[in-house]
Amino acid sequence: MFWHDMETSTVRLWVDGIPVGTPADLNPYGHWLDGRLLVVQAAGPDDHPLQSYGPGLPVTGILSVLIHDTAYGSTQTLIPGPRETWTEPQVVRAGETLRVYATPEARIADVPDRILSLRPAPE
Repeated sequence: MFWHDMETSTVRLWVDGIPVGTPADLNPYGHWLDGRLLVVQAAGPDDHPLQSYGPGLPVTGILSVLIHDTAYGSTQTLIPGPRETWTEPQVVRAGETLRVYATPEARIADVPDRILSLRPAPE
């Protein structure tokens, strides 16, 4: 469940009554991969060299990605490196790997910024 605190304008993700991840600026929506992995975009690092700001808001919105694995009850936040321009990051499962694409165009061209190993679900 996503909890949007209107007072602080923050979004928090809760799974089975437990908050997951850090209280970062999460997108209030996520999507499921195979019913096992919840993928949510999150605010990118303020000090990212490609992050640029206009009056109060990012002009170039570099984003991070939170992934919650329900099979293991684990959560990780992927933070883009200095040369990774994740403006619309997408995560795709390909077999036992997760492929992280910076943009929809990178996904179409099949040019991932990262390929991560995915442990099989416990039996």
